Amino acid sequence: MANKSGNERRSGSPASDEHPHDPPSIPNWRERWGFQFYDPKAKLCGLFNISSHPNIPKQEFHLVLLADSEVDLYINTLPLQGRIDKLSDGNLTFSMVEPNHQWNISFDEGSRFAELEFHGRIPPVKYDSKLYRMEGVLELEYYGQPCIVKGNIRLDDGASHDIHCLGYRDHSWGIRDDAAIDKWYRVVAHFEWCVINLIQLQIRDRTLSTGFMVTNKGTQQLKDVEVVTRYEPDAVTPEGFDFRFKDETGENWLLKSAKIQTMMRSPRPIKPGYHVSIYDVVSHFMLKRYPSSGYGIAEYLTNQISSLPGELP
Repeated sequence: MANKSGNERRSGSPASDEHPHDPPSIPNWRERWGFQFYDPKAKLCGLFNISSHPNIPKQEFHLVLLADSEVDLYINTLPLQGRIDKLSDGNLTFSMVEPNHQWNISFDEGSRFAELEFHGRIPPVKYDSKLYRMEGVLELEYYGQPCIVKGNIRLDDGASHDIHCLGYRDHSWGIRDDAAIDKWYRVVAHFEWCVINLIQLQIRDRTLSTGFMVTNKGTQQLKDVEVVTRYEPDAVTPEGFDFRFKDETGENWLLKSAKIQTMMRSPRPIKPGYHVSIYDVVSHFMLKRYPSSGYGIAEYLTNQISSLPGELP
């Protein structure tokens, strides 16, 4: 998979964008670096991110490892004064080795350990932010990069795994008000010959979507994303998704996913009477008309009527 020179206008990100940005004085402004992989040989999924909320003020460090239906979770929240200047809390560290090319992640908490390298397969790709912008609700700059991931992870049970697989990293900064978003779908699907990244969100009576697809023919922005969700018997937990979308030439695509494993993040109050639930669905992907299969993660966010303590019924 390679990016053609004719698509360079859509790809890449200034080296300065890899670094923290100066925050404006807006409560919902945040900056986030995210990393993910699924190794089908090791049957291990990893999610790592750091987010800064300088006007709250706080910074959050998250690590999730999913293996054989077991979840290893690490969460740490620290105070933050102004611009973030260190992507580490002492246990979990994100290090930029070369802008737009390589980031490393290290984690050491006694029984749990990780040393991972994320090497870009192609230059970073930017979303067309105009396609998913709503003033005061979602005003984000975003770029992502398909990666090769390699390293080693030791889980809480002592099991050690060598990792060598496809993965992804992204970086975003701006306004995102989860309380105003009714539903949010985001998928990153890795195939040997292509990578698909899609977002669709529903805000009241509006549906916004964007994404990109990278193949050996180059990078194309995607549009007109439609999502059909298949649920578990509880009619709440997602089991799989059908994503229909168009590329720049007008060709229609169908991406189908099937659950390998699901992790639901702890629901949190988001506004009176509601809480937000986020599901990370590790998935096996198939593209209609193509025999090869892929792997990745589908993220599903929904605002739901709350029964959490202290919340309105």
